[in-house]
Amino acid sequence: MNTFDLAPQTVDMRIIKNLLGRFSLFSGATASNTIATMALLILFSISPGYSCTEDPSVKLTDLKTPDGLDVCIEPFSAIDATVTIDLKMENLVSSAGNDFTCDLHNYRQRNLPYGLTHLHVIDPTRGYKYHYDFHYRIGNLNGHPDTNYVYELPYQKGEHHRINQGYFGAFSHQIGSDTEYALDFDMPVGTVVCAAREGICVAARTDSTNGGPDPAFKICANHVEIRHADGTYAEYVHLRTNGAIVHVGDVVKVGQPIAYSGNTGFSQGPHMHFAVYIPRDGIKVQSMPTKFHTDFGISNGLQQGQVY
Repeated sequence: MNTFDLAPQTVDMRIIKNLLGRFSLFSGATASNTIATMALLILFSISPGYSCTEDPSVKLTDLKTPDGLDVCIEPFSAIDATVTIDLKMENLVSSAGNDFTCDLHNYRQRNLPYGLTHLHVIDPTRGYKYHYDFHYRIGNLNGHPDTNYVYELPYQKGEHHRINQGYFGAFSHQIGSDTEYALDFDMPVGTVVCAAREGICVAARTDSTNGGPDPAFKICANHVEIRHADGTYAEYVHLRTNGAIVHVGDVVKVGQPIAYSGNTGFSQGPHMHFAVYIPRDGIKVQSMPTKFHTDFGISNGLQQGQVY
């Protein structure tokens, strides 16, 4: 990722580009006005001491072998992940094919690289080239969703929070998107977030300090993700900096405090995004409707604008 250095912090250039696109610099604008405008945009788009970069939970590496090379996952912090790779090669053949998706449920020795495919040199007397596009999503592919499970509201008993955006919301939960069945709970920064269902923490990010109402901020969201017994995953997103209470590998009980809400990532204001999903591949996930215990009984779908 290209970043613009502004010691001691860095700025994701995609954020600057998107923010600049919102402003019209008139033809009569002076150079000093232009520089001042850009400086203000930079100051408002960053927080000291942190670079808004993608969550580096899964990284690829290449290990040379006598007859080619192995493409491997580096030891990483997330427990579950699904990877999609698109390979372009010359004088090489891949043991897994040119385009493939796999999950990492067999990855047991986490201190060692995990082999995804072996690239064999076809003609050793010639050189070879290769390039790959690599994507991943947290979660494995072997889920069997229990559609009858009833979740607890993801905050402490006695509290009530408004649904700012519900299913198929116009801002970021559009029909057909990864988040079509997501819920946004209005929450002041620092509200205790609780597990809506028991499971295992498989991913946690806490280091981001950035957020804003532009899609470029999507990569800046702090989050906790929990795997359930049926192979589904719950994501709790937009947490505050250093806002995770649980750690990767922790067994989590329903109702247990797991994080503090915040306003990081693609966000119009402080809230907590909740969704249950299963991965489709390393690029897309399928979110799904969730039932909840509420003061009014079991709800088959929390409604936008309502308080629960």
